[in-house]
Amino acid sequence: MTTLEYDDIYNMTIDENIYNNDDEYDKLMSKEKVVLDTINRVVNQKYEEKNENTMLDSSIRYVVYKVFIIVKNVMSELYNRKPIDQVFTSKRSLYIGIFFVFVSVCFIILNKSI
Repeated sequence: MTTLEYDDIYNMTIDENIYNNDDEYDKLMSKEKVVLDTINRVVNQKYEEKNENTMLDSSIRYVVYKVFIIVKNVMSELYNRKPIDQVFTSKRSLYIGIFFVFVSVCFIILNKSI
């Protein structure tokens, strides 16, 4: 069903009589973005279920990955104007704290090098 929908949109964008080709392209890209976002969340959830260890038992690679994924999700949720209490949950607080410590250390190193 979706391939027919994409084919219709594609055919509409090729038609020379339509002057709003950019609108149709934007519609298509927004649908693609939603689908890719959903797929990324499913993959991340499966990865998290597989690595359901405490932070002390996890590898450094997994902790760094988790920190930056959570920071990316927080930024996107803040951009979408979700309520603060839904964005900063207790589950994310440790990883956000680690991110702030990392950024602080980077600023200290930059300040000492200048």
